[in-house]
Amino acid sequence: MRIQLSAVFAIAMLVLLPDACFAQQARGIEQTAGDSTVTGRIVQMAAVLTAMSVVPALLVMTTSFTRILIAFSFLRAGLGLQGAPANLVLIALALFMTFHVMSPALERAWQDGGRPLVEGKITEEQAFERVAQPFKEFMRTNVRDKDLELFRELDRRRRPQQALSQDAELRVLVPAF
Repeated sequence: MRIQLSAVFAIAMLVLLPDACFAQQARGIEQTAGDSTVTGRIVQMAAVLTAMSVVPALLVMTTSFTRILIAFSFLRAGLGLQGAPANLVLIALALFMTFHVMSPALERAWQDGGRPLVEGKITEEQAFERVAQPFKEFMRTNVRDKDLELFRELDRRRRPQQALSQDAELRVLVPAF
């Protein structure tokens, strides 16, 4: 009798529960949150997280960090020191010196592009151009003309139909830097 009662209960659950287990329709996913949809905000958050994973590499490539670290390595080798100071110490010193050297560009990038984007005054494309401009200027003043011309020529060969403007684009300026 006990087995039969369990079997009846199991069959009743199999018959009655599937209705509750069907996928429910997502309600409210397209509700607006301010001036954009929730879905749009989710996509924007995914883009921000992706950008955050790339930003450290970009900052290393477009700032003086690498040059300072190389100078410290030469200094350590010139003094005949093998592992003192440790690489971690050299990297930390290079990082702090980079923030000191780059603080005007970082401040200008935040004031011109970051803050207006957060306040919703400009679009993401406008913010990118405004944030990139101080870094472009920094790299342009610290790159040799010979190196810049080499990468411009390589870019012309790769893209002959596109004329590169006088204001060097990032795809030419970053490797030349």
